[in-house]
Amino acid sequence: SSGINAEYGCKGYYHTKCIGISRTMLKNVSRYAWECPACKTCDVCNEPDGEESIMFCDICDRGYHTYCVNMRELPRGHWECRLCVTCSCCATDIPGDGPWRFQHNEHMKFLQTMCYACSKWWDKGWFCPACLNVFDYDATNNPMVCCDYCDRWIHTTCDGTLDGERYRTLTSERNLLYKCLLCRGEKEEVYDRYHRKNREDNKENRC
Repeated sequence: SSGINAEYGCKGYYHTKCIGISRTMLKNVSRYAWECPACKTCDVCNEPDGEESIMFCDICDRGYHTYCVNMRELPRGHWECRLCVTCSCCATDIPGDGPWRFQHNEHMKFLQTMCYACSKWWDKGWFCPACLNVFDYDATNNPMVCCDYCDRWIHTTCDGTLDGERYRTLTSERNLLYKCLLCRGEKEEVYDRYHRKNREDNKENRC
């Protein structure tokens, strides 16, 4: 079983599986002087107190007091610190005109991190349900096709059946129907809030 040595405090040895550090996180933890959970201090103020307000980055496991990073309460689900956070959609490391969005589905499964600008597109439903990347309707660099069954837009690069010839055929012959890889059951749904069936259910509930 893999493990890690604490370089400060107790300097003990810990099995990664016993303290919830994944293989991916271990790569990041190995790049700095890691502290065990019991000895953890805030990376901003370097103080160990305020245990009820300290949180850990899900990327590097550094500790932070909520009040040291201008947060009023502990986050629900996934959270990334100032040293690790980047937007999954546009790759910026600057949040923009609002806070970072750590998007989860209805079961609190973490999906991705977004800057404020990309989160605005997400809230409009302007994202590919296959890769979860947001899009601008005016963008032309990555063609998309609308599924005739769920009414969601899919990148041609996300569906292996949408090669150049098929894409040209679908866009030129309006009577042809396209069924996306999620509706075909070839990819798991992780966030279907904007699926046609959900929008229609919401309309019925409002009537």
